[in-house]
Amino acid sequence: MPVLPLISGSSYAGQASAASIERTMIIHPDHPFQGTATDCAVATFGSEAVVEEVSPLESRVAWDHEGYSGFVTDVSLRCGIDLCVSEGRATRAVSLPVDGSPTNLMFILSRGTGVSTTVNGGPSFVTGGAVLEIVQIKRPVTMVSSLLPGAHNAVVVLTLTPQRMSELLGVAALPAVVQKIVANEEAYCREAVPMGATLFRLLEEMLACAAAGFSRQLYLEGKGLELLAKIFDELNAQEQATVPALSPRDVQRLHKVKETLLARLHDPPALSELARQVGLNETKLKAAFRMHFGVPIYSHLRGRRMAEAHRLLRERNLNVTEVATQVGYTNPSKFASAFRKHFGVTPSSVVRVSPGVAGEHVMAQEV
Repeated sequence: MPVLPLISGSSYAGQASAASIERTMIIHPDHPFQGTATDCAVATFGSEAVVEEVSPLESRVAWDHEGYSGFVTDVSLRCGIDLCVSEGRATRAVSLPVDGSPTNLMFILSRGTGVSTTVNGGPSFVTGGAVLEIVQIKRPVTMVSSLLPGAHNAVVVLTLTPQRMSELLGVAALPAVVQKIVANEEAYCREAVPMGATLFRLLEEMLACAAAGFSRQLYLEGKGLELLAKIFDELNAQEQATVPALSPRDVQRLHKVKETLLARLHDPPALSELARQVGLNETKLKAAFRMHFGVPIYSHLRGRRMAEAHRLLRERNLNVTEVATQVGYTNPSKFASAFRKHFGVTPSSVVRVSPGVAGEHVMAQEV
């Protein structure tokens, strides 16, 4: 996976927190080295590497070494995403072995020449080259990356945990292709999908970023979050495009699922139970529900729970803890947090008002 351009196969070791800087281990032909991608560039190119500490959260290294030139930038975003931007050009053949350690989820955008890669001596495959790759290393691997003279590529990598991705996007279920990576128990897990025009635009904007000083970190924070959102949208769109047209019988089943969730807000059934009740497999049920209603199943459930909680609070017949229990929350603190996130106010601040005020507010937020 090309994090340093043309020196592919960067990997990460250690995780201090969701916002910690992931670490990369690259094996140089002569000696091993562990550090960030920029540290690895310094170790690889020595005195020919030009180092710049752009800010306390960003470092950049450029090099021009025997027909191989480029740059790599590491940025730790305060939102919990680690960002790596790199570009390189080779006028000679490059082949480097790399030790890969376990990683968090990596979303890799690239344009230009692909990199021929092998993992643990297996068959070669091409990484990069105008695709979006989702990669995670579960156990240590040995990788070898090879390029031909004339290779030129640019890469942007977002790294974060699945949990942080869910938190930032505000969703309970990640796209199926991401779930597949997370659930995969192989040492090296990789999926590749086509890159749409929006992702190409964001790739180019991040490569061309000319912001400096205090505005630069803010710019990259914004672009990192925008990129994550567009990746999510694109993966969902591709997932929905693969779902066959729904039959009238399928639509009836989906409405049955919706009715079941509404009747059991206090004790919602598991996805496997819902699928069994309506006679669909779990994968088709999730994709079909999202396609037909426009939201994932459990996002719909959360919206209905919050709307019902708001109604009960306005009636003032139950206290906050009792309302939480009515809509399926055993922990009042978690209920209060979810309610505030959904409506922007605390449960205790909700009072009975006329339907023309509160009712319209809640109806607008129901899913």
